[in-house]
Amino acid sequence: MRLIFLLSILIAPQAHADLYSSLSAASFELLIDNHLGGSGAIVSQDGIGLVAAHTVMGQRRLEIRSRTLGRQDVEVIAIDAGHDIALIRLPLRKGGYPFLPVAKKALKAGKTIFLFGAPLYR
Repeated sequence: MRLIFLLSILIAPQAHADLYSSLSAASFELLIDNHLGGSGAIVSQDGIGLVAAHTVMGQRRLEIRSRTLGRQDVEVIAIDAGHDIALIRLPLRKGGYPFLPVAKKALKAGKTIFLFGAPLYR
């Protein structure tokens, strides 16, 4: 509830729909062997996704599911277990993918951030 309250304070009412639309279009649920195993976001127009490394290490069949993209097989292309980050690749898509750009530099201490994801077992 606190996150929703903070969004309400910092974002003009009309911007709520735009923000949610952008986040939703580039976000996905991660399916592991046909079961919900986590969530992630597409971080580049060419279909690179970012997920937690612990969700994909040693897994056999990985897919993503989203309202805008449907269900698609993906492959792991890089894992950084020390930082618990993994990159996945979605299939090539004409026109590219909606994405959430990664910050070019670290945020300063005290900067407001928001978490967005698919909680397990909703």
